[in-house]
Amino acid sequence: MTVITIVTLVGCRERPGTPTIKESLNKHGIFGYHELAQTESFGVTKESLSGDFFLIGGSFDTTTNAEIKLQFYWSPKNGEYVVSMLPYTKFRFIIDESKLKPTIEFVFNNDWLEEKDYGHNIENNRNINDIISSKHLQLAEIRLSKASMEKEIYLPKTR
Repeated sequence: MTVITIVTLVGCRERPGTPTIKESLNKHGIFGYHELAQTESFGVTKESLSGDFFLIGGSFDTTTNAEIKLQFYWSPKNGEYVVSMLPYTKFRFIIDESKLKPTIEFVFNNDWLEEKDYGHNIENNRNINDIISSKHLQLAEIRLSKASMEKEIYLPKTR
């Protein structure tokens, strides 16, 4: 029993030099303000189907949800462009007249960022969109001038 306890404690201790998730993400160029190159708004429909039957009686239910998403093009590093898409519920739009071009900043859960990056495999993750669309993203903050807000596709069109 003592041997198992010692082996478990040694195996679980923190390895020196293990980066935090924030340190690993920083290498991907995710933090800070990024200029937006282009945006497009999309309506996405989700349907679900459920039913309960017992012998010959039962019920059947369908649900349709429309979710509007914003697809945007941004650059985490010079010479590298990424196309990402998030639902409007993840965005905060801030009017900032000093912005000649709109910028985006990603805000993640701080507790998650401070965790050590063993087992998360962020260091080797090649798809930044997996990180951006994760449950750890709290919001994507877009700063833009009022003229850009009115000119570009940032808000869903009303009918």
